[in-house]
Amino acid sequence: MSRVRLWPIGWLVALASLGVLVGIEQVRLDQLKPRVEAELSRAVNRRVTLRGPLRLMLLWGPGFVAEDVLIHDDPRISREPLAYVSELRVALRWWDLLRGRLSVGSLRLVEPSVNLVQSPGGEWNYVSLLARAAAARSGHRFPEVHVRQGRVNFRQGLRKSAFYFGAADLDLTVEPGEPGTVRIEFVGEPARTDRPVRRFGQVEVDGEFTLGPQPRLNLTARLRRGALSEILGFLWNRRVELEGFVSIVARIHGSPSALTLDGNVRFEQLEERLVTLPLWRKRWEFPLRGQIALPKQSLQLVLNAGQAGEPRVLCQLAVHEFLRRARWASLFRLERVPLDGLRQAAQRLGWQVPIEAAMEGLVTGLATWHPDLGIRGAFTITGLRLEPKGVPPLEVPQAVVRLGEGSIVLEPARGTLETGSGRLSGELAMDGSSLKLEFLSEDWPLVSWSALWRSCSGLVAPHAFGWFQRGRWKGKLNLNWHRAEPPGWSGRLEVREAVPAGEGVLRHVRIVQGQLWLDPSGSSELTILEGKVFEHSFRARYRDWGNLSEASRQLDLELESADGRFLAQLASTWSHKDRRRLLPPWLFSRRSSSQESVEGMPLIGTMVVHHAKLFGTRGLEWKADELRCRLEAGPGGFQLLSCLAPGSRGGVVGGDLKVAPSGELLASGRLWARGMAWHGGRLGLMSRVEILQQDRREIPVIQLEGSFWAQSLGAESSEIRRVEGRFTADSREPDQVRLMGVELTDSGGSYYGSGRLGADGSVRLELFDPFGRYLLTGTLQPLAYELEAAR
Repeated sequence: MSRVRLWPIGWLVALASLGVLVGIEQVRLDQLKPRVEAELSRAVNRRVTLRGPLRLMLLWGPGFVAEDVLIHDDPRISREPLAYVSELRVALRWWDLLRGRLSVGSLRLVEPSVNLVQSPGGEWNYVSLLARAAAARSGHRFPEVHVRQGRVNFRQGLRKSAFYFGAADLDLTVEPGEPGTVRIEFVGEPARTDRPVRRFGQVEVDGEFTLGPQPRLNLTARLRRGALSEILGFLWNRRVELEGFVSIVARIHGSPSALTLDGNVRFEQLEERLVTLPLWRKRWEFPLRGQIALPKQSLQLVLNAGQAGEPRVLCQLAVHEFLRRARWASLFRLERVPLDGLRQAAQRLGWQVPIEAAMEGLVTGLATWHPDLGIRGAFTITGLRLEPKGVPPLEVPQAVVRLGEGSIVLEPARGTLETGSGRLSGELAMDGSSLKLEFLSEDWPLVSWSALWRSCSGLVAPHAFGWFQRGRWKGKLNLNWHRAEPPGWSGRLEVREAVPAGEGVLRHVRIVQGQLWLDPSGSSELTILEGKVFEHSFRARYRDWGNLSEASRQLDLELESADGRFLAQLASTWSHKDRRRLLPPWLFSRRSSSQESVEGMPLIGTMVVHHAKLFGTRGLEWKADELRCRLEAGPGGFQLLSCLAPGSRGGVVGGDLKVAPSGELLASGRLWARGMAWHGGRLGLMSRVEILQQDRREIPVIQLEGSFWAQSLGAESSEIRRVEGRFTADSREPDQVRLMGVELTDSGGSYYGSGRLGADGSVRLELFDPFGRYLLTGTLQPLAYELEAAR
């Protein structure tokens, strides 16, 4: 007898039964809608409307499946439905069903949109909803509620909050044997309606809600590894690039009107530049405390990061109406927190800090933030040190910074830079639109200070500071800057031991004492009260009106003395390898407000030399009490125009000179003298001066050529009625001046010839007349000569 295999028959029976059940579930039971709606309304204590079809459910237990369901809210709180449900699964209790009664055992809401609403009087709709659970005392059980993939919205009156929970799962279960106690399990993803959906983590809540005269909550809330950048962006509603993760575990318990929060917050995998405190490593955990008042929608949290005696940050956060407008207020207490870490953290959070230098220092203080009052507070920074790359550090032992009225105020603080010291204070708008600074210098280095300023803020240092290679200053300097405008510097400073920037003769100039005046419009003036060029003293005044007019610059120069030795020293500077700039660039160029270089700016002025000695030979020494010249300069060189020097013995010396900073010809011009008194007579000359550079390795060559004349020159042996002729001189032969085409007339007649004038004042002429050849020798100082026949 063969065996009969029964298992295929069992499968066929099971499939047939399943098909029958599925077919039965497709049967519509619209005639039962009123009865089902009434039972649902009684179960949830809210009116329920079934707008879609109603079908029988047998697979998951006896019950019904309804589509497009509205669960209305308490009309005293809101006229909008409590929930819009796309599919509602209602499971009935078996025992009651066998007794002929419809009794709801559980409700499963699939993809609903739930509205949690607070009335103007402060009452929440979920409180009256859960109050239905207290009916267990009279024999009615509160059904289990299961929400899957729902959306939980928040409203206060008619105003809808931007915050909501997406992908929300909720389970409400009445604890057996504990009337009025509801078990809550919730998982959801916080989101905002005013920004694209970006998940930063899930919030998990589980615990109990106990109803009664004094309802109580006992919950455990968790946030598992939420991205730090997404959390901050979610709260502030802006993009924040910050690496790291946050995890929170907290216990929430007490009355809904006064909940207590105790837990811990953990930060993990923080980026290196954010880890600034010694106790802040890539993973650290801090205690979290707080208070929550649900009816008032208020939240207060306290985060204590650090231990006493170590760098520590205490954060206290208060949020009011967090489901409506979310008005935030916070308090931060810092204790010995590294300054550079705070700067880097602020930059990573999107705040612009106008300092681009390495920072050292410890910050201690307190600050508060309120949406109406903004940020207010005060901090003390000890051991402040700013050290830009390649610039000496600025050190401030202690500084006080105050926050308030939309600005950051630095109270006067003493600082040191190299060997100098002074006080600085300022005010910066928190939005970075304006900056005011005041420097009260006792002794600051000029160049180091301007370089430090440019490195720290990116703003242009005072234009006049670029005039100097080195030096020191004291006085008061102010900066007033607004966005999209050039910085306005002002002040009156005393400049000491300064060397102008430039090549050539400027390398030998030293400003012993001077005064610098700056105007916010860009004008400036430098008055040199005492200066030295080589060993000669001078005074000067340079004015710059800061505009594009033809007379925008003026230089007035006053020398105490000048002689041939001084002129030789000036000529020696022209042999420098870089002769293209004999004068500093700031005489001819300036950067306008648009940061475009403006070339060709003219410069005019005067030069006055006291006690001038233009001829330094023993034979002919001409002195003037004052030499006065008019100066005109440009990028191609400068000219001394209309130079006049009345002699101490009468007569006038004058001329003009043009200096070209580049090329083989360094200088050219004229020199003349008229009416110079000499031993009862008069002298005069007219010459052309050229200063050439034939070999860059040698001293420039000075060449002179011109004509001279003299009349009524008395002497013991004879009287020269008139003498005239031409002369040439060359610095390569400094011992003599060649005399040519000489015509001499005395009491004996007229003579013609040539000769030389020595550096010691000696004169030697070879003269001719129709009767013979003669030789004249003598000296110019004192005037004496002999004319004898030459053999």
